[in-house]
Amino acid sequence: MKDPKEAAREIADFVNNMSCNTKAFVEAMGNEHRTLQQSFTSLCFEWIRHCSKKYEDKNFDLRNEWSCKVSNDILKKVEDVEYDCPFV
Repeated sequence: MKDPKEAAREIADFVNNMSCNTKAFVEAMGNEHRTLQQSFTSLCFEWIRHCSKKYEDKNFDLRNEWSCKVSNDILKKVEDVEYDCPFV
């Protein structure tokens, strides 16, 4: 099992350049097993909840303000969405 800190470091390394090809990443993830796609979506929603909480706690600065604010806006607009995916 991959260490969560190691996985986070890999993702951070991926996005830490101006030529980060997010469209290619999304396309590649879209070709993964559908259960893995569902698990990844769950991870993304957990990140959105994390950033939203930072916004509510005013625990952000100019470097991550957009992420925190947008995450908070997303959660306000989709309050009725179930974010925890079932394992199928």
